[in-house]
Amino acid sequence: MENKKDVTLDKLITHAQALIDIEAAHPDLLSTSLLKLINEWLALESDSEKTAALPNLHLELLDAQNPDLTGTPWEAEWLADGKVCTCPACVATREFLSDISKFN
Repeated sequence: MENKKDVTLDKLITHAQALIDIEAAHPDLLSTSLLKLINEWLALESDSEKTAALPNLHLELLDAQNPDLTGTPWEAEWLADGKVCTCPACVATREFLSDISKFN
């Protein structure tokens, strides 16, 4: 089992890059705002800037995992049955979130 000291900033960067790669292979799995924030986070020059920006990225990733499906064709199917999306972007996002919570 992985502990907090096993999660490095490099590992988080790898997660972010994986989401960008998934989006390139499967367009429209990530929201435009999340994709923009991930790219901005990756473009930060220093580790301290990336670390300081993690809380905001964490919140955006959480929001991406909790979309409002009210009034959409997926509302009844997904919300009523309590299903969890298993698309590549959602799986990668959950892994990223898990490691962010272990970072520091």
